[in-house]
Amino acid sequence: LSVSDEAFSKLRRHNWPGNIRELSHVIERAILFCNEDIIRPRHLLIDPSEQDNDSVALQSLEQAERQLIEKAMRVSANNVIEAAKILEISRNALYRRLEKHNIEIDEKE
Repeated sequence: LSVSDEAFSKLRRHNWPGNIRELSHVIERAILFCNEDIIRPRHLLIDPSEQDNDSVALQSLEQAERQLIEKAMRVSANNVIEAAKILEISRNALYRRLEKHNIEIDEKE
């Protein structure tokens, strides 16, 4: 993925009260929500009021949860701790959800 000039400008304009941790979370979420090769301003959910409610396909919460978990696992290269951080849940909560959705961890040796 790359970051568009407009998205980069949006990142520079933000105050970042949470510093690098907040920036890290914003980028991780952008990767999860981006369905393109370029991160655009709409993918940077810095201000909750900026979220485009129409950008997410209407689906059940179960389907949405499963998709987000699968994408977090892909982005983190199946690292449960990193995926849990991206999703902002505990490692144990992620393990429960993996079991609930029958998602197998494809561990690389």
